[in-house]
Amino acid sequence: MSALLGGPDLRLFGMLGALLCLATVVATAMIYASLRAVPRWHHGSVPLLYLACAATGGSFLIAPPGISALACLALGAALAAFFGLGDRRIAALGLTRAWATGLGGGLGGGLGGGAEVRSFELPRSGPSFVTRELVDRSGAAGSPLWRGLAVLLAGVAPAGLLLWGLAPGFALGVHLCGIALSRWLFFTEATHVAALYYRGELQPRRG
Repeated sequence: MSALLGGPDLRLFGMLGALLCLATVVATAMIYASLRAVPRWHHGSVPLLYLACAATGGSFLIAPPGISALACLALGAALAAFFGLGDRRIAALGLTRAWATGLGGGLGGGLGGGAEVRSFELPRSGPSFVTRELVDRSGAAGSPLWRGLAVLLAGVAPAGLLLWGLAPGFALGVHLCGIALSRWLFFTEATHVAALYYRGELQPRRG
């Protein structure tokens, strides 16, 4: 429009804005990926998933419905892979209460020759931010039902709606519902290593 009216070419500013948006998404993702104390987040798949979510949402604005449908399907596959990767990563780390206290086996051994370490009292006198946000998990954490619903709403359903020829706005609304659910699971399933002192494991409890 600016070129038609004889004004300056704004494409450079558009490209700069797009790069700044991309940098914002990566920087936000790295806030979580840099936290070593939350193993589910401390992985290179986190910024990749953030970029996939951003690209899929953006495709609704600038791409044909067919491309958006493919992007949604790819995002659904990425979400499913992310959930499974997080579970396998935590299981492979083998973090236990014995490792956390140095009184048993796990990651370099310990003093107890692999003996089980049990807690007879909570390591605190009251709740804290860490226990509220990253230890005391919702029953939905790790639930195949909620994970499957997130994949369905964020990827499969909007792709089907687009390919069926329905209004892209409706498909976008379904997609955003799935993204909101996946973001909720992202935080709900994140467990701080302090959980080892409370319940002895980091895997989400199945709800």
